Amino acid sequence: MEGFIRGLEVAANLFISHLLFVDDIYLFSNGNINEIKEFKRILDLFMKATRMQVNQGKPQLILEGFDR
Repeated sequence: MEGFIRGLEVAANLFISHLLFVDDIYLFSNGNINEIKEFKRILDLFMKATRMQVNQGKPQLILEGFDR
């Protein structure tokens, strides 16, 4: 779904949805449940295509300034 993930606004009209490193991926969301479901769908598709798995010891959810 094109445009479904907006990410987190870090400056006026500047959004960040992800950062990719060699062995880490950081995903950023504004907390919208549909956006989070889309991230999950993409991760599931990635895992199916690559046969890789998420390291269950690493995932974290950080909520900062979340007032919804």
